[in-house]
Amino acid sequence: MSKAMHITAPWSLAIAGLTAFTLFSTPAQSQTAEASNTRLAQSGATEVEMETQTIERTESQTIEVQTTETQVQTVEVETSQTSFTQTVQVAVFQAVAQRANVSASNLRIVEVSRRSWRDSCLGLNAQENCSQVITPGYLVTVTDGQRYWVCRTNANGSAVYYDERATEIRTAQLRVQSTQISFSDVQSNYWAARFIRELAALDIIAGYPDGLYRPNEPVTRAEFAAIIRRAFNVEDIRDAIAFVDVDEDYWAAAAIDTAYERGFLNVVGNREFRPLAELYRGDVLFAIARGFNFSTQETNVSILNRYSDVTVSSAEARLLLAALTNRGVMTNYPNVNTLDLERVATRAEVAVLVYQTLYSMGYVARIDSPYVVQDTTVVTDVDSETVVDSDSTDTSRPPRQNCNQGIGNGAEGCDPGNSQPHGGSNDEGGRTPGNRP
Repeated sequence: MSKAMHITAPWSLAIAGLTAFTLFSTPAQSQTAEASNTRLAQSGATEVEMETQTIERTESQTIEVQTTETQVQTVEVETSQTSFTQTVQVAVFQAVAQRANVSASNLRIVEVSRRSWRDSCLGLNAQENCSQVITPGYLVTVTDGQRYWVCRTNANGSAVYYDERATEIRTAQLRVQSTQISFSDVQSNYWAARFIRELAALDIIAGYPDGLYRPNEPVTRAEFAAIIRRAFNVEDIRDAIAFVDVDEDYWAAAAIDTAYERGFLNVVGNREFRPLAELYRGDVLFAIARGFNFSTQETNVSILNRYSDVTVSSAEARLLLAALTNRGVMTNYPNVNTLDLERVATRAEVAVLVYQTLYSMGYVARIDSPYVVQDTTVVTDVDSETVVDSDSTDTSRPPRQNCNQGIGNGAEGCDPGNSQPHGGSNDEGGRTPGNRP
């Protein structure tokens, strides 16, 4: 593989804005969001457009270059002002029981996270108009011990939506739970080993032809583009351009186009992409926040006090770092309290960050790690579940023991020449995770 290089020119971070789009997409087969999101209970709405705000970092200085007024920003945000009640829980169980034709009495909570959805359709493209109003609620994962379902609710449970794509990924995880994929250079006690194994088991990441993963090597812009293509199936927000340094037959050409069109990665220099340039941790973190339009509304920057090296001066950049922290995306190795934004990101770090991004969207289960900053939106006081059958209002059943079990998933990019090892090239797109040929 050609030796990677550092970018010495300024790197640009568009940290908010873009046209509003569905945040919750998966590496699943390319189907429309309208077909993917099914209504289970009442809701209503319209999308809201976001303006762009860009910052540019030159060496160690961060300055705002362009700022336009952001319209009512109703993208999903974290909130601590909701309380998960039995009413919400019962509504979720009844909705899942009705859809999946299972007994609500067999369902149990896997995980609950607080959310404030960007509209009354709970951030999903429903087949109806939605009101442009922030809607506090929850992201809820339930199981019957054999299958998983992911739902979104409002605060009181009167609206419950089935998240089909998130459910699809959790189901794929279940199929490959017993699959053992290993790389000779990733030992079982390696800090990111479980994340890497989970991604490989789902046929989303692959190592090199020699069977190595090379977790400590820097990730290049081309590799990260391939990660994005496989992991985040969001809508395009801009037209493709012809990069002067990316040939049509380059192994990552399609992935580079996708990463640019979806707003994750930008032009460098004069229509250059610089595919072999290495990425800093700051590049990766802000690219994730930019691509998913992470909201900073209601985000408390005081959470950044836990870090000893917050060097960014832009208020918007600080809010984005706080939002990434609140969601549980932030992963800092070897010191969980150090951001190291200007250190080159490794292949292992990027794999974990992408996994944690998918976790924050309900696609994957939590993996405990001392290097992952705890998700502050997770509801930890769900002590028991009272369940009812979908055709009954009886709430006198005994409570069930809470179960926090699950399996993991994520996504990574492609390496040149990966035609066969561990399920094929990571640059290959369009497959549903876990569907082996």
